[in-house]
This record gives sequence, C-alpha cells and structure tokens, in this order.
Amino acid sequence: MADEGHRQVTTEEAFNFSARMGIHFVETSAKTGQGVEDAFRTITQEIYNRIASGEYKVDDEHWDGIKTGIGRMLNGNNNMLEAEPANDRCC
Repeated sequence: MADEGHRQVTTEEAFNFSARMGIHFVETSAKTGQGVEDAFRTITQEIYNRIASGEYKVDDEHWDGIKTGIGRMLNGNNNMLEAEPANDRCC
C-alpha cells in the first residue's frame, strides 16, 4: 500500500490494535481506495455470519435493521431513504 514513512499509522500498530479489540484487520488506502471493497466485504460477511448464527436477532421486536448511515427522505416518505451522494474526490 503506502510507503511506511508517509503513513499516519503503521501496519504493525493497526494490526496490534485490531488484535487487542478482537476485530478484523484489513489494510486500506484513503488515497487510492485500495482495500476498501475488501473491508466492506469483510464487515458485511461478519454481520451475515452473526445473523445466521443467531448472535444478531433480526426478528427481535427491538431490531429496526441495519442502517446505511445518514440519508434523506425520498419523495417525503420517512421509510424510504436515499443515500447522500458520495464525494468523488479524496485527499
């Protein structure tokens, strides 16, 4: 990915943090976008696995779904949200 000298966080530091937190480590680049799709795939697979195993109960009356983030009403309907457009410029 990036030259270690230009990083804000070293690979080792990020890997050790993820191990301490018990979470997946996927290296990504904000500048190039490399690894981002893999990171989302890893996260969504983990959510799916937890739903399939029963760890996340989607039929629970208190469950209101997985949210995609900040959105806006679509055609005045609170139940239909349209995602905010992505900024196509980075860094």
